[in-house]
Amino acid sequence: MSSILIVGYGSHTKRRILPALDTINNLDNIFITSRNNPSDISKNYEYLNKEEIIKNNMNFDAVIISSYPSVHIENFEHFKNCSNLFLIEKPITNDLLYLDGDDFYNNFQDYQIKECLMYFHHPVYDEFLKVIRDNKIDSLEASLTIPHIEKNNHRYSKNLGGSSILDQGIYPISLILENFEIINDSINYQMFFENLYEIDTGGELFCETNEGTQVNLKWGIGYEYSNNVKVFSGKSCFEFPMFFSKPENHISKYYVKKSEKIKSYEIGNHDQFNNMYKDIIVNNMNFDYQDYKNLKSRYDFIGMLLND
Repeated sequence: MSSILIVGYGSHTKRRILPALDTINNLDNIFITSRNNPSDISKNYEYLNKEEIIKNNMNFDAVIISSYPSVHIENFEHFKNCSNLFLIEKPITNDLLYLDGDDFYNNFQDYQIKECLMYFHHPVYDEFLKVIRDNKIDSLEASLTIPHIEKNNHRYSKNLGGSSILDQGIYPISLILENFEIINDSINYQMFFENLYEIDTGGELFCETNEGTQVNLKWGIGYEYSNNVKVFSGKSCFEFPMFFSKPENHISKYYVKKSEKIKSYEIGNHDQFNNMYKDIIVNNMNFDYQDYKNLKSRYDFIGMLLND
């Protein structure tokens, strides 16, 4: 019997986290806490008052933090004696200076802090790994861009942790840093801002890997939707649509284009949130992207782009 505490009851928790947890047989008790006592929580879950959890020394097999990025670490500190496993929605924090301190390193090790980059747990990522392993890669393109959303959304608020590079850019950036070694002198990038918004609204990055692969990344909010990875090797192009994020009931495919011929390979319908929770919470699997060194490198890289 496993018990899970979810901190935060916003749309992401309702749409993606709870449905993914519901289908895992090993999870028997799902609890929710939030700033307010919501009236629409299903009878399948139990609401817990934040103070009562601490007062009663309650313990959970895992805590999933799905709040505003600006309070992720605050929520972790509040509940850190309640579990030895914490899954924090990306970005793990918008306070990049905090990640430089000893407190974060010690907490990361002692409490098994994990950042929820769920695309690493989808079978399409395994197919991507086979492609870059079995072919000499000439170039790679990856993008995640979305149209503008409601202006009062927290993604536009700097105080709440809004930032395009932390919300969209972290996906293509993490993909490259996890699988390639970048030549620092080759990095060329632009960060985009709009007068109407207080955050960075997008960016582009060009670089070269130590094996000679040319990399082109793009991310942003306020653009035509894109969510794909393309890998070029000789006369072949391997195209992975809907790579980073997938809607519910999406049938994943990828395509191999060579000359005038196109072959499609169906991967099927997989819930990458469900896969991630099973991998980390139930099966206790370890992944390179969750190592302290890799996570720190990810945010050092993002910090360099943000602060230059």
